[in-house]
Amino acid sequence: MRYCSECKKEKKESYCDFCKKDTSSNYVMHCSPGVYKVRMPAAVLRHKRPGIKRPLREVCVGWKSSGDKIKHPDGINIGRVIDRVKNQYEEKVTDEKTGKIVRDISEPLDQHLKKREEKN
Repeated sequence: MRYCSECKKEKKESYCDFCKKDTSSNYVMHCSPGVYKVRMPAAVLRHKRPGIKRPLREVCVGWKSSGDKIKHPDGINIGRVIDRVKNQYEEKVTDEKTGKIVRDISEPLDQHLKKREEKN
């Protein structure tokens, strides 16, 4: 069910007939007991400071559609942390359909960047 975030009344689309405004929506799901899998699109968070060009820390978590539809037809779940202060790169990629780990990397960031430069 979809509800207006301001007046909490049920609405059919983004426009609330009760408030007469275009408000954001709250969703309520009623589920029977069981295990449910929710696919959340990947979110990217960046910790930036004034005067510093690159983010001090970047985090990417969630589901992404894969560029290789043959290997990963349902997409991949990704968890990536780039920490420039601690010089750390961590990435874990799992296949959405099988749950198998595709990539698991934890290494110093400067070594990871050298490997990327060698490939190009």
